[in-house]
Amino acid sequence: MRLLTTLLLVGVLSGGYAADTISGLQFADGKDRSAQDFRTQPAIMVYFSGQCPSARAWMGSRVKSVYLWLEKNHINATLILITPDVPASELMDLDSERDYHMVNALYAYDPANPLHVSLQNIYQVRLLEPDGSLQTLPYNDLFGAVQEHLAPDQTGSRTYPYRISNQGLSDPDVVDAWWAVERGRPDAVQDLVSAARGSPPGSQGRILLDRVTAFYQAQEANLCAAPATMETLESLEALLSEAKGITLKKAKGRYHDLTHDKALKDELQARDEYAQCDALLHSGKEQDRSDAKDGLGIIASRSPNTLYGRKAAARLQVLSGGTSAPSAN
Repeated sequence: MRLLTTLLLVGVLSGGYAADTISGLQFADGKDRSAQDFRTQPAIMVYFSGQCPSARAWMGSRVKSVYLWLEKNHINATLILITPDVPASELMDLDSERDYHMVNALYAYDPANPLHVSLQNIYQVRLLEPDGSLQTLPYNDLFGAVQEHLAPDQTGSRTYPYRISNQGLSDPDVVDAWWAVERGRPDAVQDLVSAARGSPPGSQGRILLDRVTAFYQAQEANLCAAPATMETLESLEALLSEAKGITLKKAKGRYHDLTHDKALKDELQARDEYAQCDALLHSGKEQDRSDAKDGLGIIASRSPNTLYGRKAAARLQVLSGGTSAPSAN
């Protein structure tokens, strides 16, 4: 988890800086993300037609080979699988039904579809680098292109730093536990705590637990010293959720204080209203989706100086097709 930040509005897809190609996507796990969440690692953005048999086969072979390579070699990059055809609530069912089994990738529904993915344009791939640059990758040699861009060379210059060191870890079970925590998977920290607390001092499991505990305690210290903003509150929220199983009393206290801070009253109200609009956008009823757009407009105009007022404005622009994007290949 990383600090949630203000959404960027206008983007250019080229070799230069790319604005937010992530915001506006509806992720299967229900979390909001922006390009700023990928400041420390690349994101491989695979756009595919959920209706096309050829795209289905391509996902299950070439994209799956990339997924397995990332996981097996612990490459610090995120695979984002994006379609305009399947709502977010059904994407994990699609993963299972089609035997993709790429559950550690991020699935997302793209309501705006700026690349015009369809039965006539069945897949597109972009590589979003931590510096914000965006490159088009060839879909006919996706595995080779990803390896070329992300495989470490002899100097390790193309590697991206891990959040938590894996140095000295050789036990396969401990390495698996480290990778789950490193990727921020649900309940990974809690599972590690349960497994490692019964291990003897000096064992690899206990060494990993000590490293993980130190990492989250450092985050706790930083956030407890951070300004009283909505970004700090949400980062504490994310920290407490991800680090469940580790005692972080100061973070809990700071989070409680911020949720009752009168200065954040308007911020919290805008967030609640935004969540209601988000739920309506996921509805199968056209009227609900129309009401959601109206609601986003109200939040944006009434609360322009709040985090979710800005998010509402950005979301509305994406839904209205106002995001700048290239024509599809």
